[in-house]
Amino acid sequence: MKKAQALTDMFFAMLIMFVFAITMLIGFTVVKSFNTNMQGKISSTGQSIISNTADTFTLFDKIYVVLFISTGISLFVTFTMIDTHPVYFVVNFLLMGFLIIIAAQFSNILEKIGSTSSIVPAKNEMPYIERIYLNYPPYLLIIFGVGLTILYAKWRSG
Repeated sequence: MKKAQALTDMFFAMLIMFVFAITMLIGFTVVKSFNTNMQGKISSTGQSIISNTADTFTLFDKIYVVLFISTGISLFVTFTMIDTHPVYFVVNFLLMGFLIIIAAQFSNILEKIGSTSSIVPAKNEMPYIERIYLNYPPYLLIIFGVGLTILYAKWRSG
């Protein structure tokens, strides 16, 4: 792995997690709407399957927290493995600032999507995704700050 690639990979991880969050909110909305519209029109087995599908989406809300934390841990491990010169700190610091700005935009976009009247019930059923994205820039600032500290404060031996 190239030395400067760790933070750029973080951008793609942020993008994937953002798309995953939106997909979960929209998917949950579609399943709940389908469940409401099909009430009494399908068998009890079909109704049970649709209900279990909606429960699965709420499980993905909790899985999203695990995914977010594991992405941070993998960034720390990656920074531990990379040996870099301190002169690149300025470049990584600027890149970190750029990623924080993008994270703020992701947070605003998800908040705007979540305030849509059809998505509000899904947002209320998935509190972890909402909490992460309401505080996304500060969380990433902490993760990136600790990551850059790990990257440039390693004990050099030999």
